[in-house]
Amino acid sequence: MEAILTDRRYTYEEWLELDTGDVRTELVDGYVYAFASPSLFHQTISGELYAQFSQYLRGKTCRAFQAVDVKLEKSTIFVPDLIIVCDSNKLSNRECNGAPDLIIEILSPSTSRYDRITKLKAYRKAGVKEYWIIYPEEQSVEVHILVNDMYIVNRYAEDENVPVSVLTGFEINTKEIFYEQEIET
Repeated sequence: MEAILTDRRYTYEEWLELDTGDVRTELVDGYVYAFASPSLFHQTISGELYAQFSQYLRGKTCRAFQAVDVKLEKSTIFVPDLIIVCDSNKLSNRECNGAPDLIIEILSPSTSRYDRITKLKAYRKAGVKEYWIIYPEEQSVEVHILVNDMYIVNRYAEDENVPVSVLTGFEINTKEIFYEQEIET
């Protein structure tokens, strides 16, 4: 489960200076949250998604990034598993400033509630056009498409094609995402 590191609020600059060792952290409304490292299955899914998106986007305007800081507000920085950014003006050397076009989070037992509630609300409020929640245990993908400031939700099961609304004509087959299910989840 995610854990708050301290009960005091931090600025973005203070958060950047924190020495948390190898502990992954995010800044939410000024509070620092710590997370366990992702499982090998989680990382396999992330790597497969990144490879597919990167291959498709080669030579195009949009770009894919893994585990990069996404600054939605000065006091809220998330580190999603994967993002797609089509506006290069949002990118600095270190982070994405503002809402990416697509964010993908892969659920872990320790982050499930956080990804499905806290991040979902923040991403919708920030205007993230498309938000995927990957359920490794169920081998399914939940896709949230922003329409009139609300998310419309579709769910895709194993061996279904998931259309990427922000990348017209591109889709990913769920079977390809979960191909290494024998790795302990």
